Amino acid sequence: MDTVINRKSRKIQIAGAGAAIILALGTLAFISATKRKALNVAAGELLIKEVKSDYFEDFIIFQAKAEPLNAMLVNIIEGGSVQEIFAENGAMVQKGQALAKMYNPNTELGYLTQETAIIEQINNLSSAKLNIRNQEINLTKDLVMIEHDFNDARRQHDINERLYKKDIISRNEYQASLENLRYQQRRMDDIQTNIRRERQTNRIQVAQIGRSIATMEKSLEILRNNKKNFW
Repeated sequence: MDTVINRKSRKIQIAGAGAAIILALGTLAFISATKRKALNVAAGELLIKEVKSDYFEDFIIFQAKAEPLNAMLVNIIEGGSVQEIFAENGAMVQKGQALAKMYNPNTELGYLTQETAIIEQINNLSSAKLNIRNQEINLTKDLVMIEHDFNDARRQHDINERLYKKDIISRNEYQASLENLRYQQRRMDDIQTNIRRERQTNRIQVAQIGRSIATMEKSLEILRNNKKNFW
């Protein structure tokens, strides 16, 4: 008669297999941890030196941005595009030294237009001053001619006066020479008065023109100095 053999439970088999695997892994880890490590190096690659105290240098390569402790912004009176640079960043400069050359065609054209206008005004004032002096010269010439006419009238009157007293000429001729003398006298007095007034007025005008020319020349100098601010 056959004997009945009972099969083991499925759970018991799985547990036994898991325990065996864990035991195997633990054994491998213990062997790996306790195993002595070694490195084989060729004798020609070894470098043996004496141990001593010395300066140790170590270099670290890194990227950084350096900024100045103090920064100063330099403003310019006239702006424009940079045409040429005379001083690089960080360079030592002196007061009044040119740092860069600026160029602005519109501003330069404006300067040329203003400069031309100022020069034209100076020329006009100089011409007006010259005209005043020419007027004085012309008045002086007129005075010379009038004085000449007055002297002729006075000489003719003196002659006629003597002739009239001797009854050589008529009273009408004598009166005509006298009237002519009076006319020339008034004429000469008027021109002398006009010349005095004209000279006084001209002195004031010439002084004003001189001040205006000086102002224009100063404006022209300032304008030309401003053009240098491009540097």
